[in-house]
Amino acid sequence: MILRKFYDDFRREQEYYRHERHFPDERCVLFLDIDGVLQPTWSQKRFDYDLDALQKAIAEFFNDEGYLKLDKYDIAAVFYDWDFVSIGYLKRFLLDFDADIVLHSSWINHSNLANLKRLFRIHQLDDYLVDTTDKHIGEREDGTYLSKSIVIREYLEKHPDIDRYAIIDDDSFLSDLGERFVYSPNRIDEETYMKLREAMWIK
Repeated sequence: MILRKFYDDFRREQEYYRHERHFPDERCVLFLDIDGVLQPTWSQKRFDYDLDALQKAIAEFFNDEGYLKLDKYDIAAVFYDWDFVSIGYLKRFLLDFDADIVLHSSWINHSNLANLKRLFRIHQLDDYLVDTTDKHIGEREDGTYLSKSIVIREYLEKHPDIDRYAIIDDDSFLSDLGERFVYSPNRIDEETYMKLREAMWIK
């Protein structure tokens, strides 16, 4: 199955980049978005495939019936529409800094951390995903609006153990977060990867 190739390639990357790791005694975190970062907004390949068959195959591959309870469209989006180049640069960045992922994507609004980790496991990123920001990004029932910038700042205040961090999103409004914010042009390319590295070096 194609997943096996993903894992073989990932293990080779781990060995290659092991010596590149920076700041081994500091906790590094990447605040990650999904749409427009890992999943280009124009990518809709999942609709060309048998989603029920994929869901069953994924559950069997991981020996985890939890996948059968997930939205099959989410599973297919991760498998077919997450950009391979973006995933490669993301893994490379995480290995460079031994960084944790804190997800601030709208995906957190309809899924708990355990199920998000299941989705990230498809690309062997589940061990890096450690947390999410506030689950109520966007407009609340009382009419107030909670922006990503606010929830990221609140998260940092609540977690003083974070020594270094970078933020990536396709929403340019997050530029108010300063130099640690990196704008994603619908995917992670080499230029974006280098900007993420520069952001993580800011102390």
